[in-house]
Amino acid sequence: MNNKLRGNKNGLKHGHASPTNKSYTYKTWESMIQRCTNPNKSSYKNYGGRIPPITVCYRWSNKKNGFKNFLEDMGVRPLGLSLDRIDNDKGYYKENCRWATRKQQNRNSRWNRFEIFNDKRVCLAEWQDITGIRQETIKDRLDRGWSTEKTLTTITKKSKFVDIDILNMRKLYKKGLKINEISKKYNSNYKTTWKIVTYKTWKHLP
Repeated sequence: MNNKLRGNKNGLKHGHASPTNKSYTYKTWESMIQRCTNPNKSSYKNYGGRIPPITVCYRWSNKKNGFKNFLEDMGVRPLGLSLDRIDNDKGYYKENCRWATRKQQNRNSRWNRFEIFNDKRVCLAEWQDITGIRQETIKDRLDRGWSTEKTLTTITKKSKFVDIDILNMRKLYKKGLKINEISKKYNSNYKTTWKIVTYKTWKHLP
């Protein structure tokens, strides 16, 4: 659907809504308002109904110029992107919103674990991309009481295994081969092999 729709008979001059047609940008703004203000919406419990509630700033929510101001601040919704709050504990306003990819939004979910280092606040998956340290290793270090700085700057020794080794070790274990036999075949100690085949490590692989 083209974002540039004709103005309607009610005098809406932004060109994004008519009695029969609404642009993606307008629908995004409308959905934002509804999930924060309408208790009948299923998503309300995670926005307007949470404690403290997620709110929309007056500049975007007022009936007279709300959408016009939203469009002025955020621009037309880019293809393939959706509205995202940078800090999920804060509401909808210009400084806290961006157009983001689905991957960015998933990583920015309030259910993810975030850590701040060097003035950058991102989730563990993104710290993995930045540092090259596996997400599971980062989580394990933090759970053991390591500081954020030590966690993200201590480089681990490169594993002697690659993904295909891990998959094959698990296949052998499922076929009934004993852990000590698998260890001997892959020149690994018993404890390391046990952690691999029981999914204590390398959890990202099936």
